[in-house]
Amino acid sequence: MARISHTSTAVVVLAGLSAAGATGAARAETADTVSCTAPVGPKDSAKDIMKRFGADAAFAKKVVGEEGTEIKVLVLYPKSPDRRLEIAFADKAMTRPSDVTATLSRGAAPHRWSIAGLAVGAGPAAVQKVNGKPFRIAGFGWDYGGYVNDWKGGALGQPLAGGCTLSIRFGGENPPDALSGDGVSVASDDKRLLKWGPVVESIVMSFPEK
Repeated sequence: MARISHTSTAVVVLAGLSAAGATGAARAETADTVSCTAPVGPKDSAKDIMKRFGADAAFAKKVVGEEGTEIKVLVLYPKSPDRRLEIAFADKAMTRPSDVTATLSRGAAPHRWSIAGLAVGAGPAAVQKVNGKPFRIAGFGWDYGGYVNDWKGGALGQPLAGGCTLSIRFGGENPPDALSGDGVSVASDDKRLLKWGPVVESIVMSFPEK
């Protein structure tokens, strides 16, 4: 089962997957590619990041979890919806990042960052193409709805170069009842899903736990 990050919510060029693809992935990275080392690395503290990004980094509170729990995150490019990234930390002192999240902003320009070759706003077909095979999505309309919960052995279920892992969540307006609810599992190539047309609302890249 795919890891679901506690911080949640197309470019189709698969970059960043580990093992055999690691060398090629490093060459493919650009300034707008999120990887295990850029724009934030596993050893970057909040202080390091703020020093590096200056006015383009600011603290914010983010609501997560079904009970409205708030956590403190560091936001890169908070005034630019098409570049905004949220960084959560594994410790209260904020010395070790736990994950980086890109979230879709409705009405904003297409997101400039790609993670493992995908950007928020991509549809199921684009994600399936990068994954290399169909995958499964949890039923919509509840707290953990829309998350990919089984990559079925595809490329996106493998760690990225550096050991990071991905969590992707789909969403859209007025999900059909047949695709909704806890316990429901939907195939990415389900005709009903493709007709409805959900998109990736968030991509979370999580650093390896120590």
